[in-house]
Amino acid sequence: MSNVSEIKPRETSGTASAVVGDDVDFHDFKGKTFILRLNEKANRWEILIYSPYNQYNQYQVISLRLPNDGNVEQKTYEIVKEFDAPGKAYAAWVKATDSTYRPYTAVSGSVTVTLNISQQTAELTFNFKGESGTKRVTIKDGEATLKGFTEGKKNHVPGAVTCDLSEAVTAHYVSTVTELAKKSEQVGFPAHLQVWSQQFASKPEPLDYRLVINVANGLLPGTYSFSPDSKQVRITFFNTRQNIAWVSERGSITLKSLPDPETLKGDFSGEFNFKATATLGDGSVLRLEANQGKIDIK
Repeated sequence: MSNVSEIKPRETSGTASAVVGDDVDFHDFKGKTFILRLNEKANRWEILIYSPYNQYNQYQVISLRLPNDGNVEQKTYEIVKEFDAPGKAYAAWVKATDSTYRPYTAVSGSVTVTLNISQQTAELTFNFKGESGTKRVTIKDGEATLKGFTEGKKNHVPGAVTCDLSEAVTAHYVSTVTELAKKSEQVGFPAHLQVWSQQFASKPEPLDYRLVINVANGLLPGTYSFSPDSKQVRITFFNTRQNIAWVSERGSITLKSLPDPETLKGDFSGEFNFKATATLGDGSVLRLEANQGKIDIK
C-alpha cells in the first residue's frame, strides 16, 4: 500500500454530475472545481466539488468525507449524519452565493469508492438525502472521477490562526491545525493562497470550528476590506458540528508578509477583523463578529 505522505500532491482535476431533487433553483449538478485531500489528523479523505454559477449568481457544493482505508475497490460506505462516525461516510449538498452558504447535511445514503493512492485517482458513485432546517433535498445518480491530490502545506503548530469570536459563537479561536495551499480559480474567486485552519476538541465539550482565509494572487502587503463580492480577500468561518457558515461581509485584513504563491516559501502573517451573518433554514439570522484576529505561519 502506498504511503500518502510520500506522494507529491498536485491540483485535483476531474468530472462530476448528479441529479438534484426537491430544490426550486437546481435540478442537476455538474462539477467545475475539485478538491481531494487526506485530513491526516482525522484520518479521513475530504472531497469538495464546486459547480459553476447559475443565472442567479448561485452555485452548489457537494462535500464528502470518507474513512481512510488505503486503496479500495468498489467499497460502499453508508452515509450518516454524524460527522466522523467510525466506518461511515459523511456528505452534504450546499447551496451558495458569494455572500450566503447553506449546507444540507445528509441524513441517509451511500457512497461507493474506488481509490488508488499511488495513482492519485478516485472514482465515486453516491446518493443521499439532505436536510437544512425544514427543507429537504435529494442527490441521485451522483458520479465523480478525480485525479490528483490537492496540494497543501500543513503546519501543526498550535495557534497559527487566532481570534476572539462573539455574538452567535462566543469563543477564543485557536487553531490546532493549519494548512497553507495554493488554489486555482474557484467559483467567484480568482487563483489564490488559502489558509485553512481548524480548532478541534473532543472533550470536555466536542467542537469543530474551521476558519478559512483566501488571499488573491498578486496582492502586496497592506490593508484590504472585506465585502460579499470581494475578489481580493475573503474569510469564511464554519461551525461544522452545527453545519453553519459565515462569510465575511465587513471588516478588514492587514497582510504583513506573504509567502511565494508558487513555492509557498516565506512567512504568512497578518491581522484581521470581520462581521458576518448566516441565515438558517427557518429564516432566522445569526450574527458573528471576529476581533483581534492574527495569522502567524512560519
